Amino acid sequence: MTETTLARADDEEERADGSGPGSGDPFDRDDLPAPRGATGALLRSLLAGHRSAVAVAALVLLVKEAAVQAGPLIVAYAIDRGVPAFRAGDHGPLIAVAVGYLLCAVGAGALQYGFVRGAARINQDVLLDLRGRIFRHAQVLSVDFHERYTSGRLISRSTTDVESLRELLSEGLQELIGVVLSFVSISLVLLWLDLGIG
Repeated sequence: MTETTLARADDEEERADGSGPGSGDPFDRDDLPAPRGATGALLRSLLAGHRSAVAVAALVLLVKEAAVQAGPLIVAYAIDRGVPAFRAGDHGPLIAVAVGYLLCAVGAGALQYGFVRGAARINQDVLLDLRGRIFRHAQVLSVDFHERYTSGRLISRSTTDVESLRELLSEGLQELIGVVLSFVSISLVLLWLDLGIG
């Protein structure tokens, strides 16, 4: 049976015994109280065992961003110094620029690959830990809880909500951190090149 079928069967059971959404029970409204800041505390506790891996992933992301931002600076050097030297018959600066840009591109790609692999490992370990916690917690809950909070909604919580967290960890945070780092690094480079224009 699928999750939807289980949830529908549970809803029919609720309506049959008169404990449907209109009964006033917070379990029926799926309006369970949670302490303020509980989500952040849970995420911090899940990541606590992976501090070194998170630090390495953050460092890799920083170095990758530096390699990406070095590309435009190398191009600027090529326009300002390499092209005039090439016209004067000196090919050295332009060759150095080409090699430097190639190294930055390859380095940024390799660092991005390393970051994605490291972040995926952290992501899967965190989700495994969370699923284990959910399972162990569900086992120690009272029979009264399992009678009031239906199995369909419990399955939905342990699959759909965990999947949402997976999407946040694997895509959302990476995109957010990447955008913030790009904004900060580009701003710093602009201010360093020309304070007034920056």
